Amino acid sequence: MSYLKNADIMFAFDAGLSLEQVLIDFADKKHPSRRSIRINKLHRKWRDMQAAEQPDEPVVLGTIEAPEDFRQWAEGSTFVFTSAQANTMLNEKFWANLMSLVADKGAELHISRFTYNKSTNGKKSVKPGSKKASDEDDIWFDPRIDPYVSDDSMQISHDLIWCGELNIIPTRVDPINGFENYGRGASVIVPHTKMAMRSVPTMKDSPARYAYSTGTVTARNYIEKAAGQKASLHHVYGALLVEVDENGQWWARQLNADNEGTIYDLNDKYMLNGLGEPVIERGMRPLVVTHGDLHGNKVDVDVMRSMSDVLDVLYPFHQVFHDTIDFQPRNHHNINDPHFLHQMQVEGKESVEGEFRYIAEIMASWLARPGTDHHIVTSNHDQAVEGWLRNIKGFFDPINMRTWLQMNDYCAGERQTGRKPRPFWKLLKRYLPKTYRWHIVHEDDSLVIGGIEHGLHGHLGPNGARGNPKNLRTVGKANTGHTHSAGIVEGVYTAGVFGELDMGYNKGLSGWSHSFIVTYANGKRTICTIKEGKAWR
Repeated sequence: MSYLKNADIMFAFDAGLSLEQVLIDFADKKHPSRRSIRINKLHRKWRDMQAAEQPDEPVVLGTIEAPEDFRQWAEGSTFVFTSAQANTMLNEKFWANLMSLVADKGAELHISRFTYNKSTNGKKSVKPGSKKASDEDDIWFDPRIDPYVSDDSMQISHDLIWCGELNIIPTRVDPINGFENYGRGASVIVPHTKMAMRSVPTMKDSPARYAYSTGTVTARNYIEKAAGQKASLHHVYGALLVEVDENGQWWARQLNADNEGTIYDLNDKYMLNGLGEPVIERGMRPLVVTHGDLHGNKVDVDVMRSMSDVLDVLYPFHQVFHDTIDFQPRNHHNINDPHFLHQMQVEGKESVEGEFRYIAEIMASWLARPGTDHHIVTSNHDQAVEGWLRNIKGFFDPINMRTWLQMNDYCAGERQTGRKPRPFWKLLKRYLPKTYRWHIVHEDDSLVIGGIEHGLHGHLGPNGARGNPKNLRTVGKANTGHTHSAGIVEGVYTAGVFGELDMGYNKGLSGWSHSFIVTYANGKRTICTIKEGKAWR
């Protein structure tokens, strides 16, 4: 971006032009599509100049206004957000493909600049443009990013904010931590070299909020000490794509490049040809779609309809399912609650086998696809059937007694022949249509697809601990479920839930969402979210 020089301002004022005329004239000439944002920045520059011309006056620091008082509204419907480090070269291949993607989608590109490594390159602890000019004497950025510099806060939608003013050190372990509420009730996008995502709990009847970090367009450039070396490992050449509809509803997904700078976005592949020129390949099938937890009787039928559209568009080579059943009819949490058992009878959901039949029909009708491998990861709710079979109360349950006896007989036979009983899989495959390829992933089995572990549900952590995305990082790259809250923690991506967002037992604030993971042919991933049970993009 070309900046307004002090001499330009003084010449204009000597010519009798007003401050507003100067600012509008400059903004229109240089960046007509971003007049309001640039005028706001030029106002600040003028105030700095005025203060500099009065050296005898005491220096007064601070501001009365809150950050949102300066925030401008974005114009447009498609945006790409990323970051750039000072005194660092661009990743040329990624930059070429990113520009191709931006042009292809008609997107507005926003790049927030940040500084680092002041001990080597001088004063690098300030945001460019935020301090006196002498602080920036040795700061430079690749001039190709100038038209896209976006160092100010910007309102993208009524509940989504671009925090371009932030200057977060790239060695920070968790770039999102502490910024979850930075938007004061809105989701936020934070510029940083890491790519992270976190669901922020809200009131249960309100949609979850999210905090995202972007990745970067610049190369690795870290101090060769422990913090810098670890940060270099998680350095991501990437960006966040945001689409906004006419009602202000928005959808975000990650753009994560590989070592060749190749970017996948849904069915599109942005890559360089043999001559080093950017080209686009359409109709690319993703490698895997990892569904949110299904939860049997509690599955959200509207979400299933939306996922049918997703699968028609993406048509992945693999699908992965978590918590296929909820085991709601006779779950150990409620088996001694007569009021709950009566409610199951009233709703016609008291049959254990009926839940297996129902979810198998849902999967066959809306989710199964020929030419796709379907992997069912044995999860904690799936395993609840084993606890039920150990409970003698099943013998006194007239609705389910026959199933309880049959499955206990099956388990006894398996043990006698030296095999491990698999009652969940035994029941489910009774109803799954044989016309599709179904594969069960038993507990502690590994399922590696595209270099990513897909066999972890997420409920079991290391050394007997309860699982969570942070303690599962030791496995490297994994796609998990279980928490119902979509997120990215380094190499661990977590899907959301395809059951209803109110399952009865989740009380209080909730970060649950109808989110799923898409894994591309190069092993890079994105998280997509179905909003209001309908649209996903």
